[in-house]
Amino acid sequence: MTDLSKFSVSSKSILNTIEKCNITHVTTVPDYAQLSLQIKLEEGYLPNTRVIRCSAEDQAIECAAGLWIGGKKPIVIMQNQGFYASINSIRAVGIDAKLPLVLMVGPWGREFSNLGQSMRQSNRKVISMLEPMMDVLGIRYWNLESSKDLGVIPEAIDYAFSESKTTAILVGAYTAWN
Repeated sequence: MTDLSKFSVSSKSILNTIEKCNITHVTTVPDYAQLSLQIKLEEGYLPNTRVIRCSAEDQAIECAAGLWIGGKKPIVIMQNQGFYASINSIRAVGIDAKLPLVLMVGPWGREFSNLGQSMRQSNRKVISMLEPMMDVLGIRYWNLESSKDLGVIPEAIDYAFSESKTTAILVGAYTAWN
């Protein structure tokens, strides 16, 4: 049996890292894989960061784009299935219009036996297709597979906003409640 605690990153650690990046808004659709992160945000863990709950992922993308145009610094939190559902909005807003988007994508459906391995080796298409889809779309991505990888968050955020590109942080396991 896989020890999930080796791979599950603390929601507080993730949010503390996001706070240091001066993120002003989080647009999000409820995400079971990142539920602990969602709950902490709803509880006001980041009092200077406004949370905007959306009904669909493409709405979260478009809302983030509007916030950026309005001078804010948003990120989008969604699960992998929502990423697939919002590809047209990501293409239009992030890739074609060249607005910076930071996507934090949760791993709905990842098998515990795949943790610590490449997502591409997953037996579930919803997982194994994620990185190749990022490659096809030209989206630079970083993997957040354990607490040792927290440094990828500011790296991805800095890259997105300095280069005006879409980036993704692929969260490897369900976020931890502590």
